[in-house]
Amino acid sequence: MNATKTSQLFSPVELGSTRLKHRVVMAPLTRSRSVQPDGVPGDLMLEYYTQRASDGGLIISEAAQLSLATRGWHGAPGMYSDAQVDGWKKIVDVVHTKGGHIFAQLWHPGRFSHVSLTGGEAPVSASVDPEYWQNPSRLISTPSGWIQPSPHRALAKSEIPGVLEEYGKAVKRAKSAGFDGVEVHAGNGYLIDQFLQDGSNKRTDEYGGSIENRARLLFEVVRWPLDVRDRSSREISLQTVDLSQIQPRQLSSTATPTQYRSVVTLFRILIFREGYEKDFC
Repeated sequence: MNATKTSQLFSPVELGSTRLKHRVVMAPLTRSRSVQPDGVPGDLMLEYYTQRASDGGLIISEAAQLSLATRGWHGAPGMYSDAQVDGWKKIVDVVHTKGGHIFAQLWHPGRFSHVSLTGGEAPVSASVDPEYWQNPSRLISTPSGWIQPSPHRALAKSEIPGVLEEYGKAVKRAKSAGFDGVEVHAGNGYLIDQFLQDGSNKRTDEYGGSIENRARLLFEVVRWPLDVRDRSSREISLQTVDLSQIQPRQLSSTATPTQYRSVVTLFRILIFREGYEKDFC
């Protein structure tokens, strides 16, 4: 690495209202260390993030699940209960005490799940693909060990507002826990990516077919907190930025599904700003 690139790597950058002292960002890493059976961040997670917090740096948390019905990995923490928020708050507080910043990654696994994780609810996806759950090489981490995923069903169009509402509630809880922002997990074959990819999305409504339609859920999830207004008609005080500020990328105007996955890899970041008070409930 030459001197210019080294200098840029360790130079400050602003992500909305969050100012980083350098551009070395800790990526989200699945640890499976939450307290079970309720997915509450406990002492082991607190120790993990305490060890990795640094002055002026940014941590993207491991994926946090939106609800009991959207759990997809045994041991992963949630962002849907008061106890989980209290556990996250201890982690956020220690990161801030060390001068660092932390964003919460929000995650809906879609068909990558099992009924033993979801309280009996069948996993959902863009479309139904029996080969997915019949493939013996595809395994899910559950309380009983690694087993094949449960049969999934197609998410009804009428259910999509409910999915958006779950993201909105998780954003509110992340704010309550003190996170500096949230990252929407939209890759790696999980729900949003299942809508993006034409191999898993066979829908004939406005969420299927063209790449614009397949990307509709992603952009609705990102825009949901921005489009909602509170009771006094003031816009929610949030910004959207992306990680291209740290590592620029170029996308063609005629993006292919693979290039859309590059967009997903960048993610969209929702940056909290002072004054955010919307009740999503």
